[in-house]
Amino acid sequence: MSGFSPTIGTITYACLQIVVTGGAALIDKAGRKPLHLISGSGLVAGCVFAAVAFYLKVHEVGAAAVPALAVTGILVYIGAFSIGMEAIPWVVMSEIFPVNIKGIAGSVATLTNWVGAWLCSYTFNFLRSWSSYGK
Repeated sequence: MSGFSPTIGTITYACLQIVVTGGAALIDKAGRKPLHLISGSGLVAGCVFAAVAFYLKVHEVGAAAVPALAVTGILVYIGAFSIGMEAIPWVVMSEIFPVNIKGIAGSVATLTNWVGAWLCSYTFNFLRSWSSYGK
């Protein structure tokens, strides 16, 4: 919807994922807190770029910048998520539970994560049809 080529966007996304998925290897070297802060800041920046892109599109200002801003926002968000927020909670979860309940506690945490992801995915189309900005 931003006007960027879906093929180029998909290829760029795949190349970015290959590079940043190795972020889990940085956890021991960089530390959890710095990676979490960098990741969170990147998530905010990615959302701001995407929001500005669609704000400009709605108000028909700077139409030439909209595709690049939207894709940059998405790629920054994905990259930031991959280097911190994606892996760190799973590492921490495996460390905080005692051995005698690690299996059950890990299963409950994973189930909670997947149910939350399902709820987000399930409600997405309702929110998209509810708001004119989702179309």
